[in-house]
Amino acid sequence: MAAALGIGAAWADEPTTAKPSSESDPDWEVWLAEEAALEEEFGRWDHDLDLRLGGGHKDNVGLGHTVREASPFVAGGADWTFLSPLLSPTRFLLLVSGDLRTYLDAKTTDREALLMAQAELSRSWGETWQGALRVQYSYLDQVYDVSATEAEYSTLPVRVHALAVRPSVRCDLGKRWWLELEPQAARSIVRQPLDNYWEAGPRLTLGRSIGRQTELRFSYAYAYRPYDARPQRDAAGSTLAGTSLAFARQRIEARLERYWGDRRRWRSSLTYHYEANRDNGPGYFDFDRHGAGPSLRYRSQDWEISAYARAYSYDYAVQRASLTDASSRSRFELTCGVRVEAGLVGRLKGYLEYERDQTWSNQELDAYDANTVMAGLAYGF
Repeated sequence: MAAALGIGAAWADEPTTAKPSSESDPDWEVWLAEEAALEEEFGRWDHDLDLRLGGGHKDNVGLGHTVREASPFVAGGADWTFLSPLLSPTRFLLLVSGDLRTYLDAKTTDREALLMAQAELSRSWGETWQGALRVQYSYLDQVYDVSATEAEYSTLPVRVHALAVRPSVRCDLGKRWWLELEPQAARSIVRQPLDNYWEAGPRLTLGRSIGRQTELRFSYAYAYRPYDARPQRDAAGSTLAGTSLAFARQRIEARLERYWGDRRRWRSSLTYHYEANRDNGPGYFDFDRHGAGPSLRYRSQDWEISAYARAYSYDYAVQRASLTDASSRSRFELTCGVRVEAGLVGRLKGYLEYERDQTWSNQELDAYDANTVMAGLAYGF
């Protein structure tokens, strides 16, 4: 998908000749030549395959507060993209991506895996309306921090199969503004002791293009998540027999993205969101979350360098810090990282990346930090 979006961005920046009014126009032959070049470049089915292999070290595999388990690992992955002609009003995209990390000296887990497959069918009607249908399957097997929405668990190995269906419709409101509605329905099957759940709700996004280099987006989303067999909890955290738990989430988000320079080698983004989680019981799982994060990327023919940071703060309405501390539970998360990728020979690239995760909380066992460093090779077909 990244390759497809990159092609689209490059195409959008290419200067082209407006269609002449008649064949006698002096620019008619020039326009025909440009149309033929575009048809050759973007009028055919395309596919890409990228393979990667590497290794690294993580100093806290289990995301533990007091017990830190460090381990080296080997990792491999692949991305496959299949794309229909870009010039067609009806387009099809298939993306399959997978990563596997095997730890060589860890007891918490011996591996972490991620698999994602997405099929997308989209169509344009004139220059105003666009519609799409996306179906996505994902598989996650990794140590995950679940303490934000769980009462008895903090970090543990999580295994999830998820299937989501997301239709969408977009309307361009003039030359600068656009509006998109995207409802979603999803089902997640989770390994015990966690519980399976459904999730459904709409997202509405309003976007504005500022020149050819900048885009600003505002979105609102609502999601309802009922669990299969998970009970509600009272203000003290005790389970309520004969009840079923559900979450209602509302989220507002603003995102600013900008390309810099005529060759668009630099891209920066800044995102902020506010999310309110409310349960259908006494409110034990109610919290407000604020999140923000910048990112920066530089891309040239032989180099790609990116850096990012994401920060989240949680404030709970009912939960307390501890039995001896009656203050409201609070939590702050920070994730930051950098990745450097360099062309070596032909389509062979080398990469080096570093990521740090850290959590602070007035619940002592919530706090942890982890550092991961990895290097490897990637080859594109």
